[in-house]
Amino acid sequence: MSFPAVSLPLAHGFVIGDLEWPHLGEGWWDRMVSPDRPGLHHRTSKRCAHFRLLGQAGQRELRMLLSASVTLIGGPAWIEVLASSEGNAPRTLGTLEIAWEDWAVHALACPVESEGPIHFELRSLTPYVPHHTLHNGDHREMGVHLAAAHLC
Repeated sequence: MSFPAVSLPLAHGFVIGDLEWPHLGEGWWDRMVSPDRPGLHHRTSKRCAHFRLLGQAGQRELRMLLSASVTLIGGPAWIEVLASSEGNAPRTLGTLEIAWEDWAVHALACPVESEGPIHFELRSLTPYVPHHTLHNGDHREMGVHLAAAHLC
């Protein structure tokens, strides 16, 4: 997975719309403003999407502000979340069900043992193509919508 050729900010989280690009790797569509929440920016994932956060010993949880286009999917969205640190194989943190279109904080246990970058991968288990439902010419494969991520 590739990330921008910049140093990871000394931050344990990010908000889309506030210099998120150093944290984001491959697998994201362009930033959008949520039509139902003016001022709330988000990015929609592709089938697989990557981001990174600076981990600090003692942190126990990954929290993400997520929503999904469940109407277009035809049911709940499911994502598998994986994490890896330098030189370690990815490990599955868990699978999340996003059962509604509104924004909610979703949390997974993610114990951090030492300071350093942690790479996360979101794997959409229910990707969708808007055109299949809306017949609008949008043939992008999409996963879930992310507005923020934080280690705590």
